[in-house]
Amino acid sequence: ITYKILFNDAVAMTGGQPVDGPVSVHAIAHSVRAEGVTRIALVSDDHTQFSPADLPGGVTIHPREDMDAVQRELRDVSGVSVLI
Repeated sequence: ITYKILFNDAVAMTGGQPVDGPVSVHAIAHSVRAEGVTRIALVSDDHTQFSPADLPGGVTIHPREDMDAVQRELRDVSGVSVLI
């Protein structure tokens, strides 16, 4: 299973849930790694704003132009993968 997590500065909920505070791409990456996800790929319009040093080990960073290739790669990952 590959989950796509879209980060766009908006919080979408079904209603009534409290927002637990600010969410960041870095926090999402660390959270899904803590949940056991081994393959995480970050795709961004401005991929240069992210540093591998701020992300869990093994997270790859890609420009948006590579989205299709990254998605194709994640199809072959055994277990759970995340595309942020």
